[in-house]
Amino acid sequence: MGIENVTQKILSDAEEEAERITAAAKDSALKITDEAKAKAEADFVAAKAKTDEKCAAFVAGADADARQEAAKITLSAKRRAIDEVYAKALEKLKGLTLSDTVELSEALLKRYAENGDEIVFAGDFAYVKEVGALSVVTEKNLKITFTRNDSISGGFILRGKSADKDLSYEALLSEDREKNEASVALALFNKKEE
Repeated sequence: MGIENVTQKILSDAEEEAERITAAAKDSALKITDEAKAKAEADFVAAKAKTDEKCAAFVAGADADARQEAAKITLSAKRRAIDEVYAKALEKLKGLTLSDTVELSEALLKRYAENGDEIVFAGDFAYVKEVGALSVVTEKNLKITFTRNDSISGGFILRGKSADKDLSYEALLSEDREKNEASVALALFNKKEE
């Protein structure tokens, strides 16, 4: 074999080796590209799923917040309506006729007054003289002060030796509200308070 044949053989082997390396590099590049595309696709699917989950949670949270806010607004409106009922009841109590006022006062005094209590009337109480003339006042030795209490609305306070009893119309309605607010709400809104 001559130099030319040897050179030819080396060049031929080198070309074959270069083609094999180039083919292997292309295969490797295609494999790496396919793997990168597959990983990018998987990452995209995972990121989209996470984003969709976060969006759904956000929407659910926003819906829950909206429902909660609507419930607060509804409850506030119901409370205002009940407040209005009791405000009207207070006005009706303050507007009772002479006979109804005296009858109510007598019932309260019989039930709550103790011997020797002092009656302090509200500043806007119109029938002090008539209530003072009731037999229960004499029977229980009740004292009537002519000093008025302008901090209460309607009715009176009984000052006793051991405790005072607030029998103002506001206090009576407040006690009634504590006991009956649920039934008032049921009557007003035709369903149970939530």
